Amino acid sequence: MNFPSTFLGRPWWQGVSALLAIVGLGLTIIVASCDDQKENRTPKPTIQNNGNNNQNGDNNTLNIQSYAPKIGAIEFPRPRPLAYYVYLDSIESLGSPPEVDATHARDSCSLWEQWLGANPKMFALAPYSNVELVAGSEDVVAIKNILPTIYGEASIPPGSTIITCRYGGAPAGDGFTGYIDTRTNRTEVRAGEGEQKTIWIPDRSLSLSEKGFSYGAFKFRSDSDHAYTGTLAIEESVNGEKRTQSVGDKARPLRWVSSIGRELPKYGWDPQRKKWIHNYVPPNANNLPAD
Repeated sequence: MNFPSTFLGRPWWQGVSALLAIVGLGLTIIVASCDDQKENRTPKPTIQNNGNNNQNGDNNTLNIQSYAPKIGAIEFPRPRPLAYYVYLDSIESLGSPPEVDATHARDSCSLWEQWLGANPKMFALAPYSNVELVAGSEDVVAIKNILPTIYGEASIPPGSTIITCRYGGAPAGDGFTGYIDTRTNRTEVRAGEGEQKTIWIPDRSLSLSEKGFSYGAFKFRSDSDHAYTGTLAIEESVNGEKRTQSVGDKARPLRWVSSIGRELPKYGWDPQRKKWIHNYVPPNANNLPAD
């Protein structure tokens, strides 16, 4: 099977540029970064289909290759909301949030993280986790499986409220996007222009076997209009050593809603008037600095 050549990229952190290419049936993703040993030089994008299933001889691996000085590791932080929380109650029952400087009001989600996390009725809407795989010249790192554990699930009750706390967009992965399906315990990983190349974890693994890093986003895929609590276990391999990374626990579980299929009232906090305002948007929201 021949895949058409595609290109996906945008500027990375501090001028590092990214390149993706998918190779043959093994769905090899190549991420090329600028060589920090040579200033002002960006590697020429190379997109090819050489017919190799992969470079490790393992047909169940999605290889990601890149070039930058890093140490083998996988960073999988706690998922955060794109812009909204679902509050399973009316706005009248929600107290005042922590003070927010009006000039830094675009991303109150970050400033309110502890306050929101302490409220058991507050659930992140469509949360994401920006994940980074890093490797040195001799490293091979891989995500082998992502296993969600559900502690609780309930329909969103009438009278619930959407809380807005981020305006003007949110970060996303440059290299790939993964969708953690809590109903099947499988994760769909998409990459390439238009995300048209797909693998499934644990059927295959997501790996980085060259010196460098790859950066992507993982999101939940659960039943719409349902609120969930639970945790994630990420099964990893770093240079052949198997590890399990836990995200969330019983004392501080993850709380999320994948999607909303009906209209709910939406409120934002006005730091000037110090009250929740229906459909509130800060003045010049897109020009405000993000925290």
